[in-house]
Amino acid sequence: MALALYAVGFFGACFLLHVLLWRVWLPRRQLPTLLALLLGAFPALLLALTFALPELRAHAPQDAPGWLLVGTFHLAFSLGYAATYTALEEDSPSLCLLRYVAQGGPAGRTPEETRAFLLQGRMVGKRLEAAQTGDLLVEREGRYHLTSRGARLAALFLAAQRLLGLPTGG
Repeated sequence: MALALYAVGFFGACFLLHVLLWRVWLPRRQLPTLLALLLGAFPALLLALTFALPELRAHAPQDAPGWLLVGTFHLAFSLGYAATYTALEEDSPSLCLLRYVAQGGPAGRTPEETRAFLLQGRMVGKRLEAAQTGDLLVEREGRYHLTSRGARLAALFLAAQRLLGLPTGG
């Protein structure tokens, strides 16, 4: 139980650090910065406990399996939170659609209203901007092209879709 509390407390401290940092400074490339913060925190904790904060060692895991458990927990929660954060960072098309229908109140929205909303393109525009900011797409001569980073990511997603037997269409 002590290891679980330590793991939850450590991730909670990293989450709090993330919230405080984002209140003071919102990075241009939020996801890579968030991952660097969350994943870099674990080795920083090990160093701090070893050299700077020896008095906290009594509360830390005492053996390699304990550290492995805390590290695995932290990695899983960090990656899970980062995946969730991308949905919060920008308005995703799915969330925009749900919010639009919810704003229709008890009457909801007609299919015509919903299609008109989807055709406005605001959701897609934000995603295009995010892809450019994240160095996944570049616009040249009026056309979008994948960057090398975007091409690697697209290849990874296509391979995962083929592996899982999912359709690879848009």
